[in-house]
Amino acid sequence: KGLLKLAELSKLNRKNNIYNSLLTSMTLLLIINPLNIFAVGFQFSYLAVFGIVWLNKLFYNLYTCKTKLGNYLWNIICVSLTAQISIAPLSAFYFHQFPNYFLLTNVIVITLAPFVIGLGIAVLACSFWAPLYKLLAYCLTLLIRLMNNLVVGIDNIPYSSTKGICFSPIQTILIYIFIATLFCALLYKYKDCIFLSLSTLIVFLSLEFYNQFRVNHLNEIVIYSSRSTPIIDHFQGRNCTCYYSDCSCIKNIDFSCQGNRIYNRSKNIESYGNSHYIDFGEKNCLIIDQPIIPNDEKITV
Repeated sequence: KGLLKLAELSKLNRKNNIYNSLLTSMTLLLIINPLNIFAVGFQFSYLAVFGIVWLNKLFYNLYTCKTKLGNYLWNIICVSLTAQISIAPLSAFYFHQFPNYFLLTNVIVITLAPFVIGLGIAVLACSFWAPLYKLLAYCLTLLIRLMNNLVVGIDNIPYSSTKGICFSPIQTILIYIFIATLFCALLYKYKDCIFLSLSTLIVFLSLEFYNQFRVNHLNEIVIYSSRSTPIIDHFQGRNCTCYYSDCSCIKNIDFSCQGNRIYNRSKNIESYGNSHYIDFGEKNCLIIDQPIIPNDEKITV
């Protein structure tokens, strides 16, 4: 009886803190594999959960639904908003785009995900009985296909995403500081946080102004490492001219060059294939990636 009373008292006196749970799980995963800190999925998962835990009540209390269906949809919208706010800067940094219809997509995914997880567990639990196992596996496949097709369909809608966004690592950190200080000011009424958030915004805009100035006066040659042949970009302001000597590398051009072109805010892009002799203003370049055919004409490079 004494042990039971102590157990009951310990349960009553303990207060669970979800932030401690998040930090503990993150620490354990990093102890197992420290390189998880660089995994995009790891970063997105913990940022999204932290944002939901911290900001969900703030959004949820803004509106009260009288019906269960309305309350369910409003709850999903709040979860989607808080998760998207948490990962949006990092998503723009990695993928250079922002999903405009994220609310619609998240409502579909959040609604169907519990059924996918439940059916997945049922498939594992019933693996010993082949008829039921095959039936559940078939239903699970159909459900996953339905969810994927709906998400792809939304992605194919015009203006489904804003592309070409480019943030530097410092700008990404500044955006997170701005978001954190702004919501601290709203949640906890800290006046200093308002000043800090505005100061962070000014620094961010100053860096953006510097990047615009740098791009407008850009004049550089970039040689990308490609499997087949060199891919060369010549940047002059916002204009980009791409040269490649082997047409078989066309498929790799976007993969190799897209990130740097977005970083340099390139708008006008021209490509020239089978180019071995390239003229960059006052510089004449010869790409030697195969045996040179003798020529009587003298070429100065």
